[in-house]
Amino acid sequence: MNTMLHQGYCIPSDLNRNGFEVTSGESLEKSPFDLDHINRIREAIRAFFTKTPRVQKRHYAFSYSLKHLVEGYLGTYISNGDLIYAMILEGYRFERKRINCYFNLDEKGVKAMETASESGSLPVKLE
Repeated sequence: MNTMLHQGYCIPSDLNRNGFEVTSGESLEKSPFDLDHINRIREAIRAFFTKTPRVQKRHYAFSYSLKHLVEGYLGTYISNGDLIYAMILEGYRFERKRINCYFNLDEKGVKAMETASESGSLPVKLE
């Protein structure tokens, strides 16, 4: 996997805010990641998610599904690439599936975040 240094972090070189495989001509320079935004996503990840030994090829561990879940919890838009970037920085392993990927993620944390979102627990608001 080719990597690059972006704002002090080593990330896959073909990751942008849409996800993997830059096919739209969009580059990191045109669509930079906002580290304040990423760090708030990381807070939500740390609050709920736990790692498993293996990547889980299940709907609950799929980046695009997780993007919507975390977005609902935080109460603001996040991109697929934002979610992937934050998960990588939190040390999650991944296996790509086109523009998306699967993570080594336990389902219990996903269910806990779903419950928190449904019950109206105070989200970690992005500003």
